[in-house]
Amino acid sequence: MVYKKKSEKYGKTIVLIDATNIIYANKYLTWPIDHEKLIKYLKERYNTKKVIYYSGLEAGDVGRANFYRIIESFGFETRIKPVTVYRGKFYWKRFRCPKCRQIVKRRFQGPPIKKANCDVDLTVDAIKYSPNYDTLLLFSGDGDFSALVNHLKTKNKKTIIFSTKQTCSKKLRQVAYRFIEINQLRGVLE
Repeated sequence: MVYKKKSEKYGKTIVLIDATNIIYANKYLTWPIDHEKLIKYLKERYNTKKVIYYSGLEAGDVGRANFYRIIESFGFETRIKPVTVYRGKFYWKRFRCPKCRQIVKRRFQGPPIKKANCDVDLTVDAIKYSPNYDTLLLFSGDGDFSALVNHLKTKNKKTIIFSTKQTCSKKLRQVAYRFIEINQLRGVLE
């Protein structure tokens, strides 16, 4: 596929992908992202040399481990952390007992919460590699990255956010140099 030529206004670029937020954004897409096409697009359109994918891996998840090997063969670098499973939150619920018809209050436990906590790793890499790039292409919608984007601005770095409007923090969109709605790239990435 032929893409628009890379604009010189972006200079040297790096791509950091927060997989958790992209997986969440995928719920709002009606199409799957082809990772091989994604890396090709990023290299041809933005002339990027480094694409890092941050994610977690549960023990024994062979399918996910194979997925990481596949995207590494496309040229992605991966930063994989073990997933930690936390006990679900407790909550109280009121309901009417079907036998005695009285209002009863009962304590329930929500489903377990799984986290890999890759945000700090991504942030450290963004700062560590900042002397080597002019523009950060960040695949995330997490508002916590607003502080990173503001910090990079003080170093004269631009940040382009790739996400969906439904999953991207308004604050992150506001502080970014540019926001690109992933749905606009369907013809290229599907």
